[in-house]
Amino acid sequence: MSGTGRVVAAAVCLAGLLILTPGLSSTAAGKEEDKAQEALQGVYAFKAGVEDGVPDEDTSKDVNVWRFEITGTELEMKPGFELEKYDLYKGAGFKLKFRLDPKTRPRHFDVTWMEGPNGLQLKGQTALGIYKFEKDELTIVIGKDRPSCFEGGKGRFKLVLAKKSKR
Repeated sequence: MSGTGRVVAAAVCLAGLLILTPGLSSTAAGKEEDKAQEALQGVYAFKAGVEDGVPDEDTSKDVNVWRFEITGTELEMKPGFELEKYDLYKGAGFKLKFRLDPKTRPRHFDVTWMEGPNGLQLKGQTALGIYKFEKDELTIVIGKDRPSCFEGGKGRFKLVLAKKSKR
């Protein structure tokens, strides 16, 4: 399977994890959360992914392949210009609403599905995750249960994004 195909497959795998995960609980609010959220705002390119231990292709040199945007508390993945112009992977993106808890270690990144790839009915489903943001690189790991480390493995989806610009 090509790298681009695995990105779509990984999004669908994430969808499956969301279906199996119970609702989100409240996380810490306040200034620390606001600062952490502000730092994440911007446009990202896909750098790496691991789905059930299988690594994906690095496309971080070109935001036109897969484009990730964080605006407010939403994370959206959509095909970039290169895929759109050839009408590839149409409808393959997703939109998540996230909640951070930067006080925990590792930091929590909990998501609620807003829109799924190709019309999957996932609205309102949730997943628990962790994140780290270092040197314009965002790493998110999500699983059925909250992961305790940043390794990709069975039942986990790891996503590494390279920040390309601020909003």
